[in-house]
Amino acid sequence: GATSEATYRELCEGRSGLGPLRGFRPEQFAGRHAYQIDDGKQNGRSEPGRATRLLGDAIRQACDDAGVEPGDAPIIVGTGLAELRTLELAACAGRVPSSGEIDIGRAISKQLSAPDVTTVVNACSASLHALALALDLLELGETEEVVVAGVDVLTASMHGLLDRVQPVVPDVVRPFDSGPKGVIMGEGAAALVLSSRSSGAAPQVRSVG
Repeated sequence: GATSEATYRELCEGRSGLGPLRGFRPEQFAGRHAYQIDDGKQNGRSEPGRATRLLGDAIRQACDDAGVEPGDAPIIVGTGLAELRTLELAACAGRVPSSGEIDIGRAISKQLSAPDVTTVVNACSASLHALALALDLLELGETEEVVVAGVDVLTASMHGLLDRVQPVVPDVVRPFDSGPKGVIMGEGAAALVLSSRSSGAAPQVRSVG
């Protein structure tokens, strides 16, 4: 879903985002399905800067819902791959990308006119790490509101890595099954606004985008 409302509706209806692999040649991989965002802007090809675009959309939605300007609150971004796909596309084209193309924190700061953006690149724990940092800021009284966001898009190198370390490619992800078979790559972006402006001392979730 492109919005929190659409995502909730799809979850309630039990719809899955699993589909045929797009963006690079599926015949190169054993795993030919992934949980990818079909936003109508890819046209079957990879798009440079896509992670930044999706992340910016999610942050704007969360801030709009909470009545907060993105530039008025610190933004903490958790990601595992950042703009790795942009780097891959540049390498395939035989060129070296600029730091501005692959620095997702700098790109978001420019896109949203937000001066205070921190990027946490910490593999699978990035989102929880970002959330913990946000709670620390609130509890220390450094700010009254903070935006926590996360993003990852599919990359050929990471998809290929999983493809080669999994003896069996699963047909669906079942993380709580007694006999899980493995991992299927996915992508997405999400953001929420945490606020300490409440009657109690505990931070409150103001919005999810």
